[in-house]
Amino acid sequence: MSPGTGPLRADALAKRVPLVFERRSCGAGTKGERRYDWALAEVTWPGGAEDGPRRGFVHLLLVRRSISDPSKIAYFAVHAPTGTPITEIIRVMGLRWATEDCFETAKSDCGLDHYEVRTWDAWHRHVTLSMAALAFLTVTATRTDAAGELLPPAPTDQDKNPETPEKGEPIGPLAN
Repeated sequence: MSPGTGPLRADALAKRVPLVFERRSCGAGTKGERRYDWALAEVTWPGGAEDGPRRGFVHLLLVRRSISDPSKIAYFAVHAPTGTPITEIIRVMGLRWATEDCFETAKSDCGLDHYEVRTWDAWHRHVTLSMAALAFLTVTATRTDAAGELLPPAPTDQDKNPETPEKGEPIGPLAN
């Protein structure tokens, strides 16, 4: 809903409310910057938010329109602090692709989707194990070279400090 319009679907609302589109990037993609036309409209939505958004927050409808095909339009419900700039809202929306990619990898490589839910505890354990496996695989992949050989760990601040005792050398009261 938009003030003064009554309940409407997002696409109908976008047609009735005058939207001002701005061309912006929502982040870098595999083929460069992902540029779209974006517009915001202040709205309220039914459900648990009949009294409106929480104090200091606003409900918005974010509309994304393709530059190459203006008939391709996507809608996002936004609950953001009042005064959040459109650039920040668009940046956060751009994170969606990375999240979806992460879940796709977890499903294909770590079996995230190979469990039939029977109890909450068992499901929680399975998801936790799948995501821990994904984290391990991601870290391992970033620490290997093109030939698949494990790279040495990056030097730490302690390794760079010449006053740091050598490995195996006692520190503290035992150093005397």
